[in-house]
Amino acid sequence: MPSYFNMHLNDGTPDGKRVRTQCRRFSHCIDNVRYWFALHGNTVSHIDSGLRVCDATSAYTNLHFAAQDELAVARRSLDRLVEKHGAARVASALRAAEPKPFPVIKPARRAVASATPATNHTL
Repeated sequence: MPSYFNMHLNDGTPDGKRVRTQCRRFSHCIDNVRYWFALHGNTVSHIDSGLRVCDATSAYTNLHFAAQDELAVARRSLDRLVEKHGAARVASALRAAEPKPFPVIKPARRAVASATPATNHTL
């Protein structure tokens, strides 16, 4: 039984309205690193960045769609993309598109008061 999940995507309009769509999630290794992708319709998107990676269409993939093996189609489409552009280039593009974590800003160090009280040397 396939597992589906909901994903919010931009609808392509300039106002950036987001639509909810039902997707299938799968992982694929590129350059010995596992990346997670979403298959929605015939489009494969990178989950971490939301980047549209490729379309799952060709004469080879039509046979798999007829057999209801959509994830094999998506994986084959990613393999073709890697063959065309190279594994290092595809992996670096996916890493560059991932959101960067916010830097942690450490508070300024306060001066530590001495444990001994200051003495008044007035005569």
